[in-house]
Amino acid sequence: MKKIFYSIIAISALVSCKGEFDPVFTGQYKNPKAYEYVTADDFDKITTIAELASKYTAHGAPFEMTDGCVIHGRVSTTDQPGNFYKSLYIQDGTGGMEIKIGQNGLTNNYLEGQEIFIACDGLWLGEYGYKSGDKNGNGMVQIGFDGTGTDYETSYLENKLLVDTHIYRGNPSDIQKVQPVTLAEAQLPAQNATIASCPYLGTMVTVEGLQYGWTNAYSEHETAFVLMYINSQMDKKNSANRIFISGDGTGVDRWGLSKERMDSYLTSGMWDDVQIGNAGDYNYGSVGDKQYKNLYIIDKGNELQEKAVEVLQKAVPAGCVARINTVYSNTYRGDDEIKTEDVTLEGGETVTLRYVETYPGIERAAYSVSQYFTVPGSKKLGLQIRTSGYGKFADAIMDPGIFTGSKTVTVTGVLTLYQGKIQVTVNRLDDITVK
Repeated sequence: MKKIFYSIIAISALVSCKGEFDPVFTGQYKNPKAYEYVTADDFDKITTIAELASKYTAHGAPFEMTDGCVIHGRVSTTDQPGNFYKSLYIQDGTGGMEIKIGQNGLTNNYLEGQEIFIACDGLWLGEYGYKSGDKNGNGMVQIGFDGTGTDYETSYLENKLLVDTHIYRGNPSDIQKVQPVTLAEAQLPAQNATIASCPYLGTMVTVEGLQYGWTNAYSEHETAFVLMYINSQMDKKNSANRIFISGDGTGVDRWGLSKERMDSYLTSGMWDDVQIGNAGDYNYGSVGDKQYKNLYIIDKGNELQEKAVEVLQKAVPAGCVARINTVYSNTYRGDDEIKTEDVTLEGGETVTLRYVETYPGIERAAYSVSQYFTVPGSKKLGLQIRTSGYGKFADAIMDPGIFTGSKTVTVTGVLTLYQGKIQVTVNRLDDITVK
């Protein structure tokens, strides 16, 4: 295996280009089918996760690893319930780290509790979620591929050869499921913590007795947080493309938001007054301005207006109420298709409604949700339970006692930092219990 590992270094140079890649080379490399599993004895030296994380010394400066480093750990996550996507976490006795593998169905190859080894040469060490400023802080160091040209410091290991020559599996019959450590307030990370100061980062933990809601550093009360985009294919950092559902009274009473649930929330009008933009840059209207169908009626008349509303109301999901922006024009000069529909007015007269229908809208998609909680014994320390709208338990309704304060929450999941804020991401809904 040592000879195989040294050949990986040479191979890594071949795959360290960006974009799509079709490998052509004649060197020898590991055929994954030839080895059922590996052990620590197959490598010259094992580096701890904490040692590797300490090599990331400057925010915004990801780098390619070239020093022959190999780390290992037990898999603590699963993508089967859908709350983790194209990545997994491993942990040893010194900390935990995300590996951005870039494949679906990871749980089929990397079982919870299975030992895996990462040969790091040719891979990149970067950080996700750092933001400077007194009220912000650190993110999480992670392993991926070259993120140049993307919005992130590292990208996914999309290529199968890249995965097979860097990630090795331990004996699949040697499963030792990671046991979470129950943390008290003093053991949780500070906003600028690293694995060196908080060895629980990136590992499976349990936090008990969480109370709903948190007053943040801006003295604003937070209950839930969802970030939406007008168009996810456009610049996600552009203020005009960003909508923050946050603060108090968001109406988000679910652990996740599927596409269907998000659509019904938007169409109901509950978020109409939410402004579009980033903090200090709300110059792009409100959700209500963007999300509804625009009906340009070419023929004037009160009765036609009422019938036009009926026509468009057919497209609204059952049980939802939509406002329709209605504009009248004697002469239409646009490029959109003019639609027609015969409608019957009061008195029995049938006329043809001529209209143009546009739907600038807000992208209907499944979104991640962060529900805010206060750590027991603290009036300031907040913790977010993070869940994905693509998870199998998206749309699960939260216990009403959580909101009234009559019940508390205990959560088990991977402990991380995002912009200095504490997050716990669960594997499955059973990782959240209400008492």
